[in-house]
Amino acid sequence: MQCDQPSPENGIFLGHYTAAVPRSTLFSRLLSQMSRRGWIAIAVALAVNLTVVSIGLALDARRGTDSSAASRIGGARVSPPQGSASKRAAGTTTTTQPDPIALPPAPPRTPVILPTSSSGAPLISRVPTTDRVVFVTIDDGVVRDPAVIDTVRRMKIPVTVFPVRDFARQGQAYFQQFVDLGGLVEAHSIKHSNLTKLSAKAQQAEICGPLADLQTMFGRRPLLFRPPFGAYNSATLSIAASCGYRYVVNWTAAANDGRIDWQAGKMQAGDIVLFHFRTDLVQNLLLLDSICKQQGFTVARLEDYLLAT
Repeated sequence: MQCDQPSPENGIFLGHYTAAVPRSTLFSRLLSQMSRRGWIAIAVALAVNLTVVSIGLALDARRGTDSSAASRIGGARVSPPQGSASKRAAGTTTTTQPDPIALPPAPPRTPVILPTSSSGAPLISRVPTTDRVVFVTIDDGVVRDPAVIDTVRRMKIPVTVFPVRDFARQGQAYFQQFVDLGGLVEAHSIKHSNLTKLSAKAQQAEICGPLADLQTMFGRRPLLFRPPFGAYNSATLSIAASCGYRYVVNWTAAANDGRIDWQAGKMQAGDIVLFHFRTDLVQNLLLLDSICKQQGFTVARLEDYLLAT
């Protein structure tokens, strides 16, 4: 049998046998004659790669821990800075989304013809306007829920507050927040008595009595008076005029327990809506907000219509 000469590189036959040799035998010989240095090099390379991967994973874990710690202040998680690359791509800007319960601003006031009276302050329950606006009035003040302030702020509406004098004294700072939001404080008697059951002298005390105190507390002398329970007589209107009130104000809609009752059966332009400082006030305000959006109305300030002329 003849064969090729052995290869000087690895000491095995690189050619072929002239006589037949089983392939399995040839493969075994090739493996047994491979350089041990080749196997060692492969093992070293694998070990190095595993080490690099382990170090990389450890660094990633450390960076995640540092990022988590940096985003906490006093145990409360905070958002990354507005300029963070993780939040904004370079060159982009952020926009503030409008509050979903915010109502549009009132339109420019259309001039209205208001009632007059020679025997006392005119009584008004609805503003004679075609503007698609209604007016929010809130009475009494025994319940002073901070959530109401937040709701009025979010709705972006002016309100007219009619607090009973004694409740105004107890919650002056609370009612001042409505003024700060564009509302006004008007008068609603001292003790919330039914005026029709009082003598003229007692009515005088209830109607005129709050004026000086409310002016001292809120920096403005009230020009509107709301009789408790909406109850009045001719003496009420006469005394109100003598005290300097421009109008005695009632309502055409009342909100209670998550519903609004409209005297005309539906919302109309110029409706004066009665609310009370009760536990259901936020619910009732949000209901008005929804109705205004559905029917294309908004809320205007009552004084802008009654006291503009």
